[in-house]
Amino acid sequence: MTSWERLRDLLRQMGKGDREVIDRDLGFELCRQDGVQAIVLGSYVKAGDTFATDVKVLDVETKGIIKSFSSRGEGVDSILKRQIDDLSREIAKGIVQPEGVTQVAASPIAEVTTNSMEAYGHFLRGRDDYEKFYLAEAQKSLERAVELDPDFAMAYYYLARVNLQLGNGEAARQSLAKLQPLGDRVAGKEGLYIKALLADLVERNADKAMEILRKITADFPDEKRARLDLGTYYYRLGKLEEGLAELHKAVKLDPQYGFAMNMLAYTYAQLQKYDQAIEWFKKYGLVSPADAIAP
Repeated sequence: MTSWERLRDLLRQMGKGDREVIDRDLGFELCRQDGVQAIVLGSYVKAGDTFATDVKVLDVETKGIIKSFSSRGEGVDSILKRQIDDLSREIAKGIVQPEGVTQVAASPIAEVTTNSMEAYGHFLRGRDDYEKFYLAEAQKSLERAVELDPDFAMAYYYLARVNLQLGNGEAARQSLAKLQPLGDRVAGKEGLYIKALLADLVERNADKAMEILRKITADFPDEKRARLDLGTYYYRLGKLEEGLAELHKAVKLDPQYGFAMNMLAYTYAQLQKYDQAIEWFKKYGLVSPADAIAP
């Protein structure tokens, strides 16, 4: 399965990172590039307060319809509260898994994210600002997200990370305290990220955190953030060569991943390989010139 974030990464690699909408033809092209066999296309219509969502599962090679499904609900928030989960279950039934591939457990979308479209929008802005090192802006957006939805687990996850980088230890502890009971309800990739963060910052067990991150990379091979986090842990532990290996894997997954390039530069500098450090700082500046700390 190729995530939305993976599709955005592929767009950047194709020089189309500014595309706001992935149309049908571009969607097929991206899927073929990433070796995906089936694509899900969706649309929705609004009639009064009713939102109806229709999806079609198509074969990437033939563009023929494999299955089609629909769901409806009252209010725009019904899309996150129920419709995505209903449609996801039906899609999973309609697609034959390759031999040897097992289905990873997933939480209802509202538990992983939120049932508020507005809160989700603030979350996306906050996470994006965090990865561009606009920490004050990220903090503001994420705080608004949890204000709109006090049970938004992943917003607390990033809010804790942002507050740590800002040096707000007490605020970070408060975010972690909110995250702990919520994290138990979240399965899948997001649940593993939460468990890794809590293992590190609450249990003070970096080895456990790293083991969880390795599980993410095993279960979700295209997950660049787990590679970045592993590289950062190795940096903290002084295992710089191991850190470089993980960071290079992150950049291989996304050749325009400025966050990882920045960490690569610091790791090479710590190894006193200053030519490589300068080279990676230059690459970071080229791909992410708008970042707050871009050289």
